[in-house]
Amino acid sequence: MFNPILFRHQLHRLPELSGKEEQTQKLIVNTLKSFGFEPSQGIGGHGVIVKVDSDLPGPNLLFRADTDALPINEAAKHNHTSEVDGVMHACGHDGHSASLMAFAHKLAHCELQRGSVTLLFQPSEENGQGAAAMLADSNWHKGDIDYAFGYHNIPGYPLGRLSVGTTPFPVPQPALQ
Repeated sequence: MFNPILFRHQLHRLPELSGKEEQTQKLIVNTLKSFGFEPSQGIGGHGVIVKVDSDLPGPNLLFRADTDALPINEAAKHNHTSEVDGVMHACGHDGHSASLMAFAHKLAHCELQRGSVTLLFQPSEENGQGAAAMLADSNWHKGDIDYAFGYHNIPGYPLGRLSVGTTPFPVPQPALQ
C-alpha cells in the first residue's frame, strides 16, 4: 500500500540540487510504474510526466509539483533528515511531490469520468530553468491543457488555508476555509 508520508521521507533523505535530480526521477518513475502507469521521463532534464485519459471529451487538467532541493545543511534531528551533506528539501518540494504522488495513487484506483489529468513532476525549479526546459522538450506532446494547477507553500500563511488566484503566482488574498 502506498504511503505518501513514507514517500516524502524517502525524498527528504536523498535530496538533489537543480539539474541533478536523477535518483528523484528514478524513484518517481518507479513509484508511478508500481501504480500501473507508463510515465515519460527525462523531459526537460529530469522531469516526469504521466497522463491519465478517460478517452471522453472533457476538461484537460494539469497538476505540477517541483522536485529539487536547496544547497542548505539540515539542522533538524528527525528520523528522516537529509543524508546528503549540504543539501536539503528546505522549501517543501518533497511534500509537493509526495502529495502529487498521492493524487497519482488515487487516480490509479478510480476511473476518470471525462477529460484527462496530466501529472507533471518538474525538476530545476530553484534555479528557474525547469519549467522552460520541460515546455521546450519535443519529447512531450503537451496537447490541449485547459487548466493548469501548481502549488507552493507560503511561509507565514495560516495553516489549513488556501489562496487561489488567476495569476501565475498569486499574492496571498483572503483565504478560503
